[in-house]
Amino acid sequence: MDDPAHRWPVSYPKTSQNRATLLGPPNRPPETRGWGHPEGSRILRFAGCHVSPSPGEWARSQVLQAVARDYPSQDAAAVMSILDLYGSDASEPGRVRVQLAILTLSHGDLEELRKLVAHAKRDYRDVLYWTELAQEVRDPIGGRFFEAMLVPALTPARLALLKETVPEVTRVAVFWTRGYPPHRAQLVALEAKAQELHLTLRPITVARAVDLGSAFVTMRREQGDSLIILTSMMLQFHLRELADGALRGQVPAISELPEFPRVRGLMSYGPSVAAMRRRADASAENLVRRLEHEELMDVAAGRPLEPELVINLGTARALGITVPPSVLLRAAEVIQ
Repeated sequence: MDDPAHRWPVSYPKTSQNRATLLGPPNRPPETRGWGHPEGSRILRFAGCHVSPSPGEWARSQVLQAVARDYPSQDAAAVMSILDLYGSDASEPGRVRVQLAILTLSHGDLEELRKLVAHAKRDYRDVLYWTELAQEVRDPIGGRFFEAMLVPALTPARLALLKETVPEVTRVAVFWTRGYPPHRAQLVALEAKAQELHLTLRPITVARAVDLGSAFVTMRREQGDSLIILTSMMLQFHLRELADGALRGQVPAISELPEFPRVRGLMSYGPSVAAMRRRADASAENLVRRLEHEELMDVAAGRPLEPELVINLGTARALGITVPPSVLLRAAEVIQ
């Protein structure tokens, strides 16, 4: 996050308070926090004999299996070379656990892998924390910061923008999380806008990351021809999977987060990165004021929200969509 060239979601948390919520004090060995160690030992068959692998061999095999799962075989050597940069220094703890976390977050993207390894070398706890959030572990403090950065009021405008970009859409799927309070209000606002635009909404619940595959199956079964993704703490770590699923299904999709079109989603419309950071800073200041019993700030006050439209024209071409000039002229960023 220190490098502005990094393209991770702007909302990746990195405060020590948030990490402590999930991981415990940093001086505890990483093997005793979060994931823990698998129990028991696996028995390998070798030359007709049962051989118990050493703990180091077993751990290494987990990394190799994850690489084989997420990356093409021709990239395996390069992936391992990059991964092994973490742990090359004796001061870098939890080598296997951190490497597995990096693989989980990289989603088969070599460039993302390099960035995550570089960040882990600066502070491995951030990478472990992000992985816990991606696996649906809730963090009340981080969740409040995240929600402070978003602007649910723009959700109906995203629906209108999607309709303007692809006028032929009629049945819009909405990926939302039933237990996430901000989403209910957004659904109500979307229903009103859908009636105005003569569209049919198909809300589809995505409570866990493992639900994404079945959500796309449901969308196809219900003949959804477009998609709106309501942002949540968990879904922000799966934007690439969402973009890939929409592209495979030949469905135009829009998100609030500008990272979405950067990972091959069609478009995003939401507050600028600068505005999101200002709102997060104000939310952090309010947390301190609350603890000190001082008057709270208005997070939404101050400079305007500066909503920005980001469009991926490569994805539009792959979907057979010609983006209208009226939409292109409003784009703050166009990805070719």
